[in-house]
Parts: sequence; C-alpha cells; structure tokens
Amino acid sequence: IVFSTMLVVLVFLPLFALGGIEGRLFVPLGVAYIVSIIASLVVSLTVTPVLAYWLLPRATFMDHDREGLLLRVLKALAGWAIRLSLRFPVPILAVVAVTVAFSVSAVLQLGRDFLPPFDEGTVQVNVLLPPGTSLDASNRIAAMVDEQIAQCLRDHRQL
Repeated sequence: IVFSTMLVVLVFLPLFALGGIEGRLFVPLGVAYIVSIIASLVVSLTVTPVLAYWLLPRATFMDHDREGLLLRVLKALAGWAIRLSLRFPVPILAVVAVTVAFSVSAVLQLGRDFLPPFDEGTVQVNVLLPPGTSLDASNRIAAMVDEQIAQCLRDHRQL
C-alpha cells in the first residue's frame, strides 16, 4: 500500500511543473488527489488494522484454511512468471531496457504544452470615453476606430 501510494504521488509530481492555464486548472486537482490518497494511506495503516482486530476475531469465514480458486490461479501464474524470469534473466532485462529507452525517447519527443495555445483569431478593442459622451459622438469615435483597424489590416495584407 505504501509503495503504490508513493508511485501515484510520483506520477502526479510532473503536474506541478505545468504553467499557464493548464497549471491553474490541474495543480489544485493534483494537490487534492495527492492529499486524499495520503489520507487514505494513513487510514489503511491505522484505522483498518484496529477495526480488523476488533471485528474479525468473531468472523466465521476466518475458520477456513482452504484458498479460493482465484488465489490458487494467481499464485500459479506468479510462480510461472518468477521461474521464467529466473531462467532467462538477460533477455527479460534486455526487453525491459529497450522498453524504458523507447519510453524515454517518446517522452522527450512530446511537446511541453499540455493544452494547445489559444489563437481564436479575434480581437477585442475597448474605447474609454468620458462619462456623458453623446451617442452621436460615441458612434463617430467607433467609426473612426473601425476605420483605423481596417486600414491597419489592409496595410498588413499588402506586406
């Protein structure tokens, strides 16, 4: 339980290196998940053994000495895998090394951005006028701003 919790926490650590929008989105979620999984670890190491000590001595299913079918099959598969890995350690380690090298090269090829940059092609222009400006004056100023923007776009396209 401790090692699996450490593994999950290690998997979430790169999340804290994210910047920009994705960092603001996912870092709080990562913190919440890591805190909850560490709290679960604390409960599994403290509360669960105490409850098992109190509640399981009177449980009737603890009297059976026979293992279930699933556990026997899993033990047989694990024994086969261990014997195979002890018989052929070099090829298995070579496959693991190649897989790790491939994974590292794949990670190095990935982009640094979690989310693509947002380029929506729109611009918002705000014009601040003094309070009490008439509607006609506001419309004239808005038309002048539109014309200036259109002129800039025309000049830019000619380049």
